[in-house]
Amino acid sequence: MTMFPSDPDGDAIRAAFLADEATTLRALASRAGANAASKEAVAAQATAWIEGVRARQSGSAGIERFLTEYGLGTQEGVLLMCIAEALLRIPDAATADRLIR
Repeated sequence: MTMFPSDPDGDAIRAAFLADEATTLRALASRAGANAASKEAVAAQATAWIEGVRARQSGSAGIERFLTEYGLGTQEGVLLMCIAEALLRIPDAATADRLIR
């Protein structure tokens, strides 16, 4: 089982989120003591993901603008945070789409 997909999509993220905690922790713990080459590979993959997200957000303020508009100091911001948390707990995309609608 691959714990860390190179190009995670929504299904991969949901699968990782809903994965058995004990199994996931064992897999992560075994990687924590990895050699220098493995650590470099993990750092390179993380960098690639971050750069990919930043590239997709170029030209827009992304989450920064959203948080400025709907900060947690507003009723709207708190409501949106509650909805976001609820979405994390939904195991399938169809139900998540229904909640958003």
